[in-house]
Amino acid sequence: MKRISALFLVLVFVFAAASCSSGKSETGETSSESLSLITEADNTIKETESVPEATNKVYDDLTGYAVTFIDRNIANTEEEYGPLGSSITLGKGYDMMIDGFEGIHFLANEKAYNDEHGISDKSAVFETLYTSAATEVYPGLAAGKTYEEYKKIFVMSPLVYNGDYACFVSETKLMLGSRKATAYLFFYDAGSPCTSLVITAAEKLDYKTIAVKEDERANYPILFLGRSAREMKDTYGGKVNLSLDDFDTPVKRTAYFIDSNEKTEETFEEGATVKNVIIRSDSCNILPDIKIGDSAEETAEKYGFKYGYSEESGEDYLIGTVFISGYFTELYFDVENGSITGVSCLCKQLF
Repeated sequence: MKRISALFLVLVFVFAAASCSSGKSETGETSSESLSLITEADNTIKETESVPEATNKVYDDLTGYAVTFIDRNIANTEEEYGPLGSSITLGKGYDMMIDGFEGIHFLANEKAYNDEHGISDKSAVFETLYTSAATEVYPGLAAGKTYEEYKKIFVMSPLVYNGDYACFVSETKLMLGSRKATAYLFFYDAGSPCTSLVITAAEKLDYKTIAVKEDERANYPILFLGRSAREMKDTYGGKVNLSLDDFDTPVKRTAYFIDSNEKTEETFEEGATVKNVIIRSDSCNILPDIKIGDSAEETAEKYGFKYGYSEESGEDYLIGTVFISGYFTELYFDVENGSITGVSCLCKQLF
């Protein structure tokens, strides 16, 4: 088990730089007209009925809130805050982290990035922020509240299940000065707290997503990221080993799915959640259309993942980022003889 953890950590450090619909209404009825939906085929927004424009309170001064960085020049931001770090890949490029706004990830408009997802044009501006932190990024708007709580403050679209995100989604329109923006809020279930939110001035979201039907979500361990460790154990029984190793804490656990006769005694802190999912067994599904034994090259081509060879590890690798169930999740695939033999699902927002 320690060897697997060590290999996983090596993968994270070696490749981190390289990584850069159907629905149900509040009443349970199927609906596809109440929300802007991403299609798996072309990954673009369909124009559908949504919340009315400019129906929320307009603030003249948003000083101190993260949304003030939307439309802000990258070079000027670096001059004031210093070099911007990066953590995960959002959309087409690296996110940027700004001191004083921990847990909030910023994405520039598309022209800022080169083919390797690095910043090539610092005259570009930020247009999107993402967070799963319970920090207000706009007055009254922070992850962690229920849909009913948001409805007391904002005019929200109906909360519907969106298969392309594998979770429930609602949206609301905002005005950031003279700039229109949309806030998308993601919930695992209709009654659960908001997992994360995206505020963007872009015309569309453009994230890699993999569709999952609502009644099939329990088939995919990756969808337990950020959720209860106890619930995951109850769902998968003896298949899963929720470790407490060098990289975990009592309340942040790694879930291993590995064919082994080794049995461990597991205890859980109250409220313990799952931060990583590692699958090395073909008895567990990875994601729809991605399974152990698939061609790494074909998977890379299909989903736009990066496939190559690492001289440092002496092994082939396949890596990619998907936005699923409200989290940007980096996938580090094990590859042997050109085929997928396992995967480590790393969600950095949960560390």
